[in-house]
Amino acid sequence: MRKFEEAMTPQEKEKLYRAIDYQENGVPVHYPETYEMINTRFLLYELQIIILDTDKEYPCIIDLQLHSVEACFKSRPSANAILVTASINEMKLLGTKQDDYIPSLFNSHQHGTNNVLISVSYEKNPLDKLCGDRIIVKSKSVDIIYDAQTVIELINLFKVQNSSTLYNLQAAAAEQLEGLKEMSALGLEHAIQKHSVLDIQVNMQASQLIIPHDGRYNSTKSLLIIDLGSLQIHSLEKPKDVKTHVTVKQLISMGKTEEDVLLHLREHSYDKFVLKIVDFQVLVSLPGEEWRTVLSNIDDSMTLLHPTTLEIQFHKCLVTDDPLLPKFRLIGQLPSVVINITDIRLLQALSIAQSIPFPKEEEPMELYKLSLSKSVSQLSLLKDLTTTIAEKKK
Repeated sequence: MRKFEEAMTPQEKEKLYRAIDYQENGVPVHYPETYEMINTRFLLYELQIIILDTDKEYPCIIDLQLHSVEACFKSRPSANAILVTASINEMKLLGTKQDDYIPSLFNSHQHGTNNVLISVSYEKNPLDKLCGDRIIVKSKSVDIIYDAQTVIELINLFKVQNSSTLYNLQAAAAEQLEGLKEMSALGLEHAIQKHSVLDIQVNMQASQLIIPHDGRYNSTKSLLIIDLGSLQIHSLEKPKDVKTHVTVKQLISMGKTEEDVLLHLREHSYDKFVLKIVDFQVLVSLPGEEWRTVLSNIDDSMTLLHPTTLEIQFHKCLVTDDPLLPKFRLIGQLPSVVINITDIRLLQALSIAQSIPFPKEEEPMELYKLSLSKSVSQLSLLKDLTTTIAEKKK
């Protein structure tokens, strides 16, 4: 077949393809939309990622272990559709070794027969044709344990030595500023009609951030527990009434002014998503107290911040270069905040906060003064040398 193609000129190929109604690299039309041309599955039993600092006595700073990582890829060429899924069944995260102690920073709660810790899927042109792209994320509840020494080692390892790096990044970003231009009504209508609908479904169970006294976990120490609450994100469906599908010509025929037409189009030129954090709360546990049973008990004295729900609408504009259209809009709703403070819990929370060690701050001003004084001394030597030469000439 390749020799046959090499023997033909591009003009002969074009005539042949036109005669047999063939398009090179075109989408096959003789397959049904449900036909899967590619269906692959990948399984990785174990993956270990280690961050090392070879200058330390214990070089391992972070040890991330992933077990039973699965991935799947499917392709339906007649519908120009793909499906990509990935999941992790088990994950371990170990921190910096301290004497004979290696902290475990990540503990999962396995419940039921489904052992999948986190799963992510992306689908383009799904079969139900309700959207153009769909993203689904699910995860189980985990414990995230704060370890001060591990955090300090990470900060020291990735610390930016040159303070001008941030300035260089800002300067590079400033050079990439987009030109602003106001879009017409027909341009807005075209952008709305050609836009692919994005469907996002995120459901992450509540995880707990555990901050121990002195920054080193021990079951006999007092703890500050931040229940992050369950995270839910979903796309906000656009209303399907007649008014949302009215074209520019129809609006003009209805007697609408140009300002009314632009206002209508701008209102419908946003992808809208809802982010909801359910039952976010803060607890303080004294040594020896069982705090997990308190998570579902609202009136317990261990709770500083009672379960709180926060809902945020996130609007993303389809048009990125119209100065009259904000790129993003945020609308938040916080129904109520209930705080329960006892003197013992408050003092214990302050004690935990003060006991956490932080990285030692450098003193760049002294370095600058040292370099400046060095420059001044060099100038003074040059001045003295010039004076001496002048006196000798006299």
